[in-house]
Amino acid sequence: DGITFIGGEPFQSAIHLLKIAKRIKENYPNKTIWSYTGYLIEILLMLDQDDPRRQLLNYIDVLIDGQYIDEERNEADLKIYRGSSNQRLIDVNKTIKQGKTIEYIRSE
Repeated sequence: DGITFIGGEPFQSAIHLLKIAKRIKENYPNKTIWSYTGYLIEILLMLDQDDPRRQLLNYIDVLIDGQYIDEERNEADLKIYRGSSNQRLIDVNKTIKQGKTIEYIRSE
């Protein structure tokens, strides 16, 4: 249904991923873009609008934020799309519009 930016730290490659994200949204407006990041969304939202990391966030639909922490991994209670319990699944569009962090709720 879409694309996911993962591996290393996607927001450290924001200047390059921004070009890809723009092209995806222009050519495939119904595709979603997800991204994993060690950054917290609150930090990304505080960045200047000219910062490529902040610009990239505008193209992300769902953000899984927070660093993966091995000690926070609970196999018995593993949440979908998350490797450790400190990571959050965030609806970026709603978060930006409402000015507060909104959890992503998966619809079937």
